[in-house]
Amino acid sequence: MDLGKLALPQSRIDAALYFIGIAGTGMAAAAGYFREFGFAVFGSDNAVYPPVSDMLEEAGIAFFEGYSASHLIDVNPYMVVIGNRIAEDNPEVEYAISNNIPYTSFPQLIGDTVLKDRSSVVVAGTHGKTTTTALLSHLLTTLNKDPSYLVGGVPLNTSRSFRVGKGELFCVEGDEYGSAFFSQGAKFLFYRPKYLLLNAIELDHVDVYRDVQELLDQFARLIAMVEDPARIVANIDCPNVATLLEQHEIKCITVSPYKRNEMADVIVLNHPPRSRRLEVQLRAFGKLHLSTSLFGAHNAANMAMALGGLIALDCKNLPSIKYGFASFKGVKKRLQHLFKQSGIDCYEDFAHHPTAVQSVLTALREKHPDRRLIAVFDCKSASSKRNIFFADYVRSLGLADLVALRRCDVDPRIRVAERMDTMALASEMGEKAHACSDDEDLRHWLESKLQRDDVLMLMSCASYGDLPQHLRQRAKKLANKKARSGDHHGFVG
Repeated sequence: MDLGKLALPQSRIDAALYFIGIAGTGMAAAAGYFREFGFAVFGSDNAVYPPVSDMLEEAGIAFFEGYSASHLIDVNPYMVVIGNRIAEDNPEVEYAISNNIPYTSFPQLIGDTVLKDRSSVVVAGTHGKTTTTALLSHLLTTLNKDPSYLVGGVPLNTSRSFRVGKGELFCVEGDEYGSAFFSQGAKFLFYRPKYLLLNAIELDHVDVYRDVQELLDQFARLIAMVEDPARIVANIDCPNVATLLEQHEIKCITVSPYKRNEMADVIVLNHPPRSRRLEVQLRAFGKLHLSTSLFGAHNAANMAMALGGLIALDCKNLPSIKYGFASFKGVKKRLQHLFKQSGIDCYEDFAHHPTAVQSVLTALREKHPDRRLIAVFDCKSASSKRNIFFADYVRSLGLADLVALRRCDVDPRIRVAERMDTMALASEMGEKAHACSDDEDLRHWLESKLQRDDVLMLMSCASYGDLPQHLRQRAKKLANKKARSGDHHGFVG
């Protein structure tokens, strides 16, 4: 199939693209990008929820709930884009193949069309990709580089995870997950990296990779695609990253987020909330203090990686860089503060890997050291539905004072002996943890436990629906009721 002709302006008028599995963060960003580029875009998914649903609607993209061949008959697409969660026996996939409709994966679509004539800046690594990509894109916009970008999350500054810019640079989040059932290898292998930011790497996506070596092999292929090693930015505090660089004799721009390497080009000295500003040491400049609304050691690592990216891109306008950091608001579902009501602070995060869980809970402990921390965790990702990280979750979730475990969906593709058992997980954690039987049980448990001055963290790579709004309204009503009665010692009971 000739994907190149998608770039021809005259083809956009009648060239409808249809995304099967459009609610995936990468799929939604790619769909939005091509919609902004001028194509008619449609899609489908089993469940589409905020912030992706809001972004698609804002972009004017119509999508169907559920999968049916009739959708493709109605749309008559020029090409079908198949998400990595979609199986070969999906009715829309079967219809596309049997009717000879051209199909591809979204990373191949991006790589074979829009990245052919751009300088691709790929942000990769197990953790921090979304925030780092969004921040770097924001900084380059502030520096008047007019970049294009695709982010696997919705930046709070723009409400869109995509942008069609006129500049040479294209920032893209380089996911290590598989591309599609018909396409082997990680998504980032399609992205033609001219520049590469490589954050921490550890085992994830155990439905795709048998062990960490298989995962590292994919990153080794990615590194080999960058022609000039000086355009690679690497987190050398991560042992797996350091090993890859040593094995392939790569000398690049180095970042030390945790002060483990005194010779790194970028060293994080201190970070909010431990200090009022992010403090870094730049080998070629000296100390630099940056105002930021982000907090936590993991976000300090993300910001340091973005700084390394600016060094690789030879961006030196310090006033604009400082303004970019100060004006960046973050990304939805990335340690996002949802509300403060009646003394309760509620946050939401995409965290699903035990390291990410540990990072966000540690950050909240630093920010609210004297308050009770309640964590809600959802075993929704392909890895968290398996018990391979059981002991790691016990340790990471144990940082909270109370823990609610959302019921884990049964995936018939996972052997019974390998499935995550939230009852067993709660039992291992002791009295502080509760395994919820369903979402109604979760709601009632939170209503019974929440007290004034608690900090609540909701963690899921999916959605909690209207739960945050419900808790906020309940807190407000009960606080008003107790205020009228003269009881000021709490509101839940």
